[in-house]
Amino acid sequence: MKFLRNPIYFKVAFLVYMFMNTLALGYVGINKFYLSIPMILWGTIVIISELWMKKRILRPHWMLIYGCILCFSTIRNPYSNLTSYSMLWIQMIIFILIFYPNQKRTKKEIEMELQMIIPLVNVLVGLSGAISIAMYWNHFTSVRNGCRIGMVGSRLFGIYFNCNPAAFLSCIIILMAVYAISKKYKWRIFYLLNIVIQVCYVVLSQCRASLLILIFIISSLLTYFIIRKKQQNIRKCWITFFIILAGTIFASILLEQGIVWLQKVAGIPIQHTNRFQMEKIIEAIQLLLSGGADNMEKAKEMLNKISSGRIDLIETSIQVWRKYSIFGVGVNNFQRIGSAITDGVTIQSPQVVHTHNIFLEALVTTGLIGFVIWMLFVVQAVNQMIQSIKKSIKQREILYLLAVLIVISEWIGGCFDYGVFYNYSLSATLSWLFLGYLYQLREKK
Repeated sequence: MKFLRNPIYFKVAFLVYMFMNTLALGYVGINKFYLSIPMILWGTIVIISELWMKKRILRPHWMLIYGCILCFSTIRNPYSNLTSYSMLWIQMIIFILIFYPNQKRTKKEIEMELQMIIPLVNVLVGLSGAISIAMYWNHFTSVRNGCRIGMVGSRLFGIYFNCNPAAFLSCIIILMAVYAISKKYKWRIFYLLNIVIQVCYVVLSQCRASLLILIFIISSLLTYFIIRKKQQNIRKCWITFFIILAGTIFASILLEQGIVWLQKVAGIPIQHTNRFQMEKIIEAIQLLLSGGADNMEKAKEMLNKISSGRIDLIETSIQVWRKYSIFGVGVNNFQRIGSAITDGVTIQSPQVVHTHNIFLEALVTTGLIGFVIWMLFVVQAVNQMIQSIKKSIKQREILYLLAVLIVISEWIGGCFDYGVFYNYSLSATLSWLFLGYLYQLREKK
């Protein structure tokens, strides 16, 4: 029973469970709902035990208040089903056991926990990334049970259910590997190799948000390692960051051309296209600036196509929110309600189960009340991250910076795709874990 009540063992098992959810389990006919049942039961036991023994005291917090509203919104909605309730409780477990700041923990305890977590997730994601890249090199693609693996068009999905959350996860794993190297973990060569594997996956997935995240991460880390040797004022730090950012963007352009060459060498019969489509974006902006109803409609259609239906999805989200404006639709009800009360096209896709934007998701699922609470939490979290960056530079402690970068990386991704909520990806859980660390380290020396 001690094993079942131990929050550390549960946390490690939960991360493995979330990793499995990131994989293309549908390809082999595994229903994610059944995987969630033992984690829900185990998590409930841990929560009850922690509260009963007063090892965890739940004080008022914006995220817990938001969670209560999320519960109310889901319970009151007749569209909610068993999957809705399982996802709701998984999210509450994340809020309480993964994120919620336990002020009784010390920095040393957190570092010891990371010595368990970082090697584990690096091995899991490293192997998955290597297998996925092997699929790319061998031009492997397959469809079963409506689930694709390997190559999907010119993009690499690999063994993941979707390349976008997988690419966000790769960015976070890169940061965790950097931390392991900086703290002189064993098997340094493995972490260096894993960084290469994850960078390759991000590039081959052609996920636009993750490419931006990768550029941001590289620029931030280079800036940190340059300025940490001697104290710099804020102005010089920003100048250094933007110079490095410009250089990283230039290098990424060269890398893109390298991918074209790699596809030719590998013999992949796929025409390479620029995923960012800057020419079309500029053209759409020019149409918007020129005015006129026809030009506005053409610009909207163009931007919707460039963004893979995101404009249409935003309109659908707003329509759903207007119908449930105060308390929202709850968990896992967006697609069913959106398909029933709107004529949106993008929402008909099987994978569009949420709004693909963390702020819209908060608005649609918990309504105006929940959205206000969410924004108050965001303001608080951003302030916490700013203070952590200052502490990282002052104390020359990379943990603070990497935790901030992990959270920001997932939030950037969450503005365009699978976000920070629910059980879709390990990357979301890791972002909550490290944000919780930042809160716990707030008063630690």
